[in-house]
Amino acid sequence: LFGLLGAGWSLGKRHGGQWGEDARRMFRTWAISGVLYSFAVPGVSIPGHVGGLIGGALLGYLLVPQARRMGAVARNPPWLVLLAGLALFSVPASFALAALHFGD
Repeated sequence: LFGLLGAGWSLGKRHGGQWGEDARRMFRTWAISGVLYSFAVPGVSIPGHVGGLIGGALLGYLLVPQARRMGAVARNPPWLVLLAGLALFSVPASFALAALHFGD
């Protein structure tokens, strides 16, 4: 979720205008609330949440300008599409590995 918050913030940053400012404000508010909540709940990985936020913001920042300018995400450079695919694959893979390791 924090990766999506970061990507949404980047989308607002790249889009600009009033819509972009409103999007940045909304995603920033949710991210700050989430990080504060992470401090309040014991056992929550704060570095994991912050890492997701930063990773999502970077991927969003890299992917959004190409998609907006060219009109299709498929026209992004192949290395960037591969990087985004690996990032998307790593989340469910980490859950599956955690379930195998810590499961009943």
